[in-house]
Amino acid sequence: MKQKYFFLVLLFFTCSSVMAQSIFDNPITGSDPGTINPYITGQNVNSNITVSGIGHGTGAIGQTGNDRYNLRSWNTNAIDLTAYFEFTLTPNSGKNINFISFVYTGQASNNQINGFAFRSSIDGFTADIGTVTEAGATVDLSASTYQNISSAITFRFYAWGASSANSTYSINDFTFNGITGVLPITVEYFNGTRNNGLNVLDWKVNCTSAAKVLLSIERSADGNNFTSINNINADAVRCLQPFDFTDNNPLPGYNYYRLKMADAERKITYSNKVVLLNKESGFEITGLFPSVVNSNTSLNITAAQNIQLGIVVTDLTGRVVQKNNYNLVAGYNKVAMNLSGLAPGSYQVTGYTDNEKAKTIRFIKQ
Repeated sequence: MKQKYFFLVLLFFTCSSVMAQSIFDNPITGSDPGTINPYITGQNVNSNITVSGIGHGTGAIGQTGNDRYNLRSWNTNAIDLTAYFEFTLTPNSGKNINFISFVYTGQASNNQINGFAFRSSIDGFTADIGTVTEAGATVDLSASTYQNISSAITFRFYAWGASSANSTYSINDFTFNGITGVLPITVEYFNGTRNNGLNVLDWKVNCTSAAKVLLSIERSADGNNFTSINNINADAVRCLQPFDFTDNNPLPGYNYYRLKMADAERKITYSNKVVLLNKESGFEITGLFPSVVNSNTSLNITAAQNIQLGIVVTDLTGRVVQKNNYNLVAGYNKVAMNLSGLAPGSYQVTGYTDNEKAKTIRFIKQ
């Protein structure tokens, strides 16, 4: 009986240790971490992912304070969508993340903070996740929404309601718990082009580890709410060949596409999103991958027609550090960028033409 009891206790602690596996954490120590955006010193990261560190939005201002990531300007009456702490986690190619929880401790100075929210990029930072408080909390991320994550995901922690702009709030330490693994189906490429007013998608997947797969083309008008518009059943032999699909009735304006992949065990993964413009002219910068850059990255741009695009990289003071021109095709474009010569810090990429409004996206150089 004692042996059985010992086995159950051992099993409990073994399972608990698996459930609490850290994939990204930082105890946040040192002098004035909050004055560095993002702060990466002391972080621990799973080898299957890359991360941004802990950073903040433009509406929050870094403050001094040792052993904590300290910010101020939380004094709006309601949530300010520019004032937040930010964390981005990106699975490496062929890998995924199954989240378990986000755990943190916090600290308010001067005056109490009245409002808090924790949100993610999956729904465009619209819905609160769990309940977060001033002193700290454990946020459950075990819902299906946060499983089998195969592309970059960003979490933001918002605070508001302080009585003074000088009131500070800090995150003193944090941990993202989860499990990383190998995807049963991986995407070699997923592209889109415009052809005579139609949207043409083509892709190639590797499904040698899955006997049968269901490939679904999903479309969205806003990049968040997707519906299936075409399904293909395939086996490992069929996956050796590329696939294509033509959307004969694209939506007006922006069309977001992604590939949903399900294996025989109903494990679901998603491709990158492809954005196509159903317009006569225009372009849009749709993303930068990876967004936390070590040396090379790809700038994703959709164009309504063939254009020449000027791309300028600047630091946050506006100083130009890189400038080039690129010829884009009508459709989805990936512009390879070598940023190895940049010093660590925050930068922005701006695309412009003679006739269109300039578009800008920010990134972090490690």
